[in-house]
Amino acid sequence: MPEAQRLQVAGEALLGLAELCAARASVLISEWEEGDRDPIVERGFFADVVRQTMAVDLSDLLEPTPPRQRRTKSTSNPAGSIAAPVDKAAVLAMVDQLAADDQETQKQIIFATAHSEDMTRWTAAIAHCLQAAPDYPVSIAQLSQSLRISWVEVWLGVLLGDFQLEQQGEFYEAPVWVKLPAKA
Repeated sequence: MPEAQRLQVAGEALLGLAELCAARASVLISEWEEGDRDPIVERGFFADVVRQTMAVDLSDLLEPTPPRQRRTKSTSNPAGSIAAPVDKAAVLAMVDQLAADDQETQKQIIFATAHSEDMTRWTAAIAHCLQAAPDYPVSIAQLSQSLRISWVEVWLGVLLGDFQLEQQGEFYEAPVWVKLPAKA
């Protein structure tokens, strides 16, 4: 065979092999794509193997509730009862007396509380504590610890005294600092 025909036959053979490889690759790719998908099944296919609800009866494990006893209304008056009708005027007089006693009791409580507070002593103690370091602020907690008085007394003394208050940072997170007033 002449060389031109041999080359033509060889080219056709190579073309046939290339088409065969392309067809085989196409089949393999489509099988691979189909194998990667989830299977399509009918609705209710897994109904026998999947539990959607469960009910457990625990009544055998619980103690029976005791029977409730019902109260019966007695129609007779109990012996020794102190309930009796009262005159309206007597009730109103008793209420007026209670109101007068209550107001007097409230006045006594107010006067006792006012006399137990010693604002001048608290403010003097705070000022004396702050004079140790007049340029540096002290927190309310530190004042309460060093003076050994309650937070309430420190707060009242600081608020009613002539002190500078400052807070650095967030409202609920940062302590309140107390300093002596700046001299004018």
